[in-house]
Amino acid sequence: MLSQGKDGSRGFYPLTGLMDAMSHNPDAATAFFNEPVRQDSNGDGIVTSADKVVAGQHGKARGMVDYMLDKESWADAFDRTPNHPYGEAGPAQEALGGALEAAVSGRVPGDEDAKSVPHTKEMTAIMERVVEKVGDDPSLVAQDPDDEDKKPRLGALAGHFGNMAAEYIPDLQASAENGGNQIKVTGDMAEFNKATMSRFLGAVGQDPEAYGAITNANQAFTGVLITDVVQHPGDRGLLDAAVENAVQPGGQIAGMLTEARAQNMHAETAHTNEEYVKGVEDGAKWINRGISAVGGKYLEMVPVAGDVVEWVQEDVTELFVEDAKEKGKEKTGNTEQAVAKMYAEAEGRTSDAGSKAVLHAAAGSGLSEKEINTLAGVASKESAVAHSVGRDLVDSSKGTS
Repeated sequence: MLSQGKDGSRGFYPLTGLMDAMSHNPDAATAFFNEPVRQDSNGDGIVTSADKVVAGQHGKARGMVDYMLDKESWADAFDRTPNHPYGEAGPAQEALGGALEAAVSGRVPGDEDAKSVPHTKEMTAIMERVVEKVGDDPSLVAQDPDDEDKKPRLGALAGHFGNMAAEYIPDLQASAENGGNQIKVTGDMAEFNKATMSRFLGAVGQDPEAYGAITNANQAFTGVLITDVVQHPGDRGLLDAAVENAVQPGGQIAGMLTEARAQNMHAETAHTNEEYVKGVEDGAKWINRGISAVGGKYLEMVPVAGDVVEWVQEDVTELFVEDAKEKGKEKTGNTEQAVAKMYAEAEGRTSDAGSKAVLHAAAGSGLSEKEINTLAGVASKESAVAHSVGRDLVDSSKGTS
């Protein structure tokens, strides 16, 4: 299957066309990436499902996720057009990113009108392997500070990985903290090792596009959780604890992203503040996705859900875009000071977002002004604590493999 068109390829690398086709057929992509790699074990010159699988790590069969991600970024170099920008992902790797997005989401990448699809165990298996692979070796995506000459082989896929993480934000939050069992999904929930997940986000989150997508989805879903517990309080005596449980996972994810951004600020190839702001702006589509993707339990909030989308949209713009724009004008030539400043501002935005979520969610709830203010304070404090936990988890894993 050849690929000829606007993707920058000359049409001679079959895998580009195959991956592009997969990106437009999510079911086929999910099935493909769940297949093991096989060898021509019977020597008939044809590889079929009757042939033996190729051994992978830990005695398990090697899967298609590893097979495709293990390819060098320059594998399609012979197929690129002469004017292909140096240093950018080749058509094959771009097509692979789109195919992986389709495989884990059940939707064609870029189709903003497509309805969210409940994740199946086959979809989550692919996402779990991608997170595990990058988490085991973050230098696949993020620049290794100890080897500045070696460019990340999968660095160009960071934006795709960010979209995939945004798609799985409830699952990521649940892996961070779900002691109150408040996080639910309509399909199968992916399960991630927390340490590995933090390393994945610490690497992928250094890319501004990925940072923006995950930040928006994370804030939106946290807003949904807070609204759920405030609108359906159950035992009022436990409302404080329920609010703490609601903000804790999202606060940790936010902290992981803050540390990712800080690590990039220390790198020679650092992205600018403006790039991160633009990433948040461009990733605003994930606000709606972050709410609609979970469905099920949270659809009980309709028509409240419509209001949730609106105020989260406003708050994310104010807290994560406008505020960042304004404070980004204050320049400093000292990287350590800049990082410390960014830490403080990111933690402040996370705390403010938790507090504002409570204030919005409590409207018409019957809670007194004193109760609402108390809960807002609880959300603010716990968000800050969780932010530090997430940030420290990524920071503690630096320099390890």
